[in-house]
This record gives sequence, C-alpha cells and structure tokens, in this order.
Amino acid sequence: MDTYTHDKQALNLAIGQAFNQGFLMGYGEGSDLDIVGDELDFDRAFGNIEAFDQAALSFLTDNRGAARTRIIEEHFLDETEAAAFDILSEHLGTILHAKIQKLRAASIAFVFDVSDDELTFDLCCQALDLRPWVIRTRMMYEFYRNATIFESFPKWNVPMGEALNNEILYLADEQGELLAKIVWGMPSIPASSAIEQAVEKYQHRGFVASDFETALATLLQTGHISQQAVRHVNHLYLTGRNPFLARYGFMKAQPKRRARGFYWSDLWVNDFF
Repeated sequence: MDTYTHDKQALNLAIGQAFNQGFLMGYGEGSDLDIVGDELDFDRAFGNIEAFDQAALSFLTDNRGAARTRIIEEHFLDETEAAAFDILSEHLGTILHAKIQKLRAASIAFVFDVSDDELTFDLCCQALDLRPWVIRTRMMYEFYRNATIFESFPKWNVPMGEALNNEILYLADEQGELLAKIVWGMPSIPASSAIEQAVEKYQHRGFVASDFETALATLLQTGHISQQAVRHVNHLYLTGRNPFLARYGFMKAQPKRRARGFYWSDLWVNDFF
C-alpha cells in the first residue's frame, strides 16, 4: 500500500471513529453563532481541493448547522474532506461566537492544545491541505479584532509556526522571539505583564526590560504583534501579520479590496510551510 493510500485510510478511520463516538455532539449548536463582518478566509488549500476555496469565505460568516450542511453538499464530493471541513468550521465558529463558555473552552483546546487524540486539529487540516499554524494565527488575529480578553489559555499551547518564529527572530532578534512566545501563549496579555514575564524568565540571558520594550515596539510597527486598549490597558496579541498595519497593511490603503475581502494566506509567501 502506498503512503498516500495509507494516510487517507487512517484519516477516514479517525474521523469515522469521532462521529461514531459522538465527539462532535453539542458543539456550537443552536443560535449562538453570529455573523462576522469581514469575510476573510483562513488559508487557501495548496492541493487540488477547489472546494475549500469556494467554501472558505463562509467558514466564519455563516456556519450554523443548515448553512454548513449546504456548503458541504454544494462543494465537497469527498466524504473525508467534507467531514474535516465540518469539524473545523464547527470548532472555529464555536470559539468565536458561542455564548456557552464550556463549549468555547473545549473548542479552544481542540484548536490550540497539544493532543494525543486520534482525531486532531492538525489531522483535519491535513485532509484539506491546510497549514495549521496559518489558521491558528488567523484565530489569534480574530481575538485581537474582537478585543477578546482571556483569563486563561491552554497551558500546553501548540507553538507558533516555525516560519513565523523565524521571521520574528529576524525582525526583532532573540528578545523579540522570546517576547512573541509569551504573547502567543497568552493572547490578550497586558503589555506590562508580558515585559515583566519576559524579564523574569530570561534575565539569566542578560536581557533587561528595555530590550523587550524595544522588541515590542518593532513588532507592533510591523504588525506581528497587535494591541487593543481595554479600560486603559494595552492587551497584546500575536497576529503574525496584521493586514491593516505597517508593511502588510494593504487593506488600509485599498478600501475596494477591503470591501470584497481577501485571502488571509495572501499575507504569507508560498515557501512558508
């Protein structure tokens, strides 16, 4: 059996078992989901799955039960891809819109927490030829856009993508990379707390507060870290590349493009995997 066939069968089995075990029951059902204003997709599939390109703009804008079923029926012929799309849209929509915190927390764990379950977020992404780190970064951008404040986040948060890590290292040196990891691990962390944590964790390397303050200023300027002021406190988010800011802020300068939306993955060159 060739590798592709083996992987495909393993994926079918994992998704099938998840449905049989009721893994998806109760996630984001009912009228808890609202419509998102900006129709930006998560990531463009690099394989031959044209259906994802067609369905991507509906990933967040209208992913309630009947609407999602229609999307799947209209665009997906392959059962594995359809199931993977259904799972991803369910969890991502729940994170952004569910009012029941227990459901929301479970979906955040599915997307961001390290897991040894048979069915994982990365496995679903694999079925659609998506880059998991790009989608996770997009979710961080959504947290920023909605000024979402977290009191806690999964302790074993999956690290940011290696390509993003390396780009931040290039732009803001080691202190920028270390600070970015803290922000990634706790989205909405106050800027002052992020600096304090960075100093506490890495002062043995000779870093002081001013080093991290300089790195933060750089990453805010490039849009890799974005901040929201809530009750006079600046909360930080690792947004990767903010499409409205700095060198990647083409949306700000092109209102027509903003009106019709764009592909989130357009912000990332093709050699970033």
